[in-house]
Amino acid sequence: MVKIIDRMPATIAKRFQSLYVWSDERSKLNDLFEKEVRELSDAFEKRKQPIMEKRDKIIYAEHTEFDDACISFDKRMTTLETTVAGIVKTDVEKAADAEEEKAHVPTNVDHLKAKHGVPDYWARALKNHAMLQSIITEKDQPILEHLTKLHCAQTKMPTPQLTVTMTFSPNQFFTNETISFVAIADADTNQTVEI
Repeated sequence: MVKIIDRMPATIAKRFQSLYVWSDERSKLNDLFEKEVRELSDAFEKRKQPIMEKRDKIIYAEHTEFDDACISFDKRMTTLETTVAGIVKTDVEKAADAEEEKAHVPTNVDHLKAKHGVPDYWARALKNHAMLQSIITEKDQPILEHLTKLHCAQTKMPTPQLTVTMTFSPNQFFTNETISFVAIADADTNQTVEI
């Protein structure tokens, strides 16, 4: 672009030189924005870590005292129930809610009564994930029953990528305790380009 501008008549070149300078300033702001978004995202990921550790301790039965969290849950439920009670719905919305309620099947947790933690947490989380439901098949079920831990690590530079590590109990499907894969995304579109 600079060479093209240099070949223009001087009076016209000044217009394009000015456009080039302002375009460059905008690019610098975009770069700064991206840098600060990455830093903010990284800071929030660090803030999430203690919460994820608490979750994992419950899943793996390392934490068995729930009083504080249950008190907080009860307070939040009261607030939510008050908020929901104030929502005015049309007859059509009420009918749709009633149909949804009829179709609702409560989650059966009887299998957890004699166990500690939530040993099938990850298998159920994957099977119930909206994006994964279409790719997880019946053949995957026996393998997922051995999934004991799932860990994701995200990096954004130089290329966005997600490393997923799954840990399994001993099983007849494979000998490795862990299986990992890396999903690499296009930096501009954030679409997965390679696994």
